[in-house]
Amino acid sequence: MSQATTTRSFDHYFVPEPSKYPIFGAVALLLFGAGAAMWLNKVEAGPWMFFSGLAILIYMLFGWFGQVVRESESGLYGQRVDASFRWSMGWFIFSEVMFFAAFFGALFYARVLSVPWLASGDNEALLWQGFSSAWPSSGPYTPSRADPFTPMGAWGIPAINTLLLLEDLGFCPKGDGGRFVGDGHIAPGGTLPVNTNGGGLSYNHPGMYGMFLVVEAVRQLRGECGPRQVPGAEIAVSHGSGMVLSCMSTAVLGTEATL
Repeated sequence: MSQATTTRSFDHYFVPEPSKYPIFGAVALLLFGAGAAMWLNKVEAGPWMFFSGLAILIYMLFGWFGQVVRESESGLYGQRVDASFRWSMGWFIFSEVMFFAAFFGALFYARVLSVPWLASGDNEALLWQGFSSAWPSSGPYTPSRADPFTPMGAWGIPAINTLLLLEDLGFCPKGDGGRFVGDGHIAPGGTLPVNTNGGGLSYNHPGMYGMFLVVEAVRQLRGECGPRQVPGAEIAVSHGSGMVLSCMSTAVLGTEATL
């Protein structure tokens, strides 16, 4: 009795020819994302760009996967390529498992550990008076529950960040941030209006607020902000900080008049 096998034992590692599909994928994602943004902003060409990007993306997926299948079926993949595919998929699955483990681990930490800790003993008195240990968090209500809920006050960390960044970006001298803000320079109508959309505490804070800074800057430069529009806006600075002031990103945008 004989047994046939399809295992390929040759040692060479197949290296495919340069592919056109990554370029198609990049173009597809550009059209897809730009079209979606334009569609949401009611630009006439938006739907056409969106569906063009989607069509190119589908073409790329069928073409690229089809090429891989044809290469495999024609006997070009040996044991080493087969092992690399399996290891790659294994590491991808592992990374996804670790991502969700980190996400739900953080949720567990917030619900089971940090919330009770904030509401216990001296922590409640020093950090967040009136905080109750409940999930979803009821917020720092006063005993009379007369004051409205606010997730975080404007003073404290938000104020410190603002003062430090204003000074480090050179808008005012070091140590003069408090006076600069107190004189109304960053308020609506001031010499340097900041967070003209209301900021993360008043407008929107999904956890990754930086993109909304760029959106607001572009709208200001286009003159699309209505009552909050800064008159004659030609230059906008979008600056974000993270990881406890250890990671910074700055974008300077301008109108055609600034070129």
